[in-house]
Amino acid sequence: LYTFIDISQNSWQKEQTNWDHAQWVRRFIADTPRPINSTKIYGADTHQRADTGITTAHAQQTFWRNIIGGFASSRFHRPPSGLGLGELSQPHIRSARLFSKAFDLFRAEPDAESALLQKRGENEAYLTRIPGEQYAVYFPSGGEVELDLRHEKGAFAARWLDIEASAWSEEDERMEGSSLVKLAAPGAGHWLVLLEKEEAH
Repeated sequence: LYTFIDISQNSWQKEQTNWDHAQWVRRFIADTPRPINSTKIYGADTHQRADTGITTAHAQQTFWRNIIGGFASSRFHRPPSGLGLGELSQPHIRSARLFSKAFDLFRAEPDAESALLQKRGENEAYLTRIPGEQYAVYFPSGGEVELDLRHEKGAFAARWLDIEASAWSEEDERMEGSSLVKLAAPGAGHWLVLLEKEEAH
């Protein structure tokens, strides 16, 4: 009956559960795919249920889990129930635009089970990728994982996006395929690392 699905209510779910439920929806509609939207991300320190964990940090993390998780849209709900277009959401929106210019979200496939992330704690990191071309890992609150590139030949150039500063790292780091690659966020808070396959010479 509808050409899209909206699962804004999933933003009531926190951390790993928020991701797992969204990926379940993707699998459920796989035979008849359509855009998945989140037009209202609930969460703000001003929310009446902030004491249950529906906080500013929750909303910011959910925004990125949606993007990495393959959503067609991701939008903060209006205050006081959400962050709206305020100072706490604007850096995340700017960073999402920087990311979308560098990474082909429309061709990417989320790693729903985080099968390619080793030594990962719950809600520590989330991956989407275009095999053989690009890998992107989001860290909600710092952290360190290993990305399994043992099936990839050649080298990748990696750069970090400081989400709250809306700025890419100035220098790329070279990482070899055919191995487990250690990825350690440069600090606490929201970070994203983008790995791009280097052209063979």
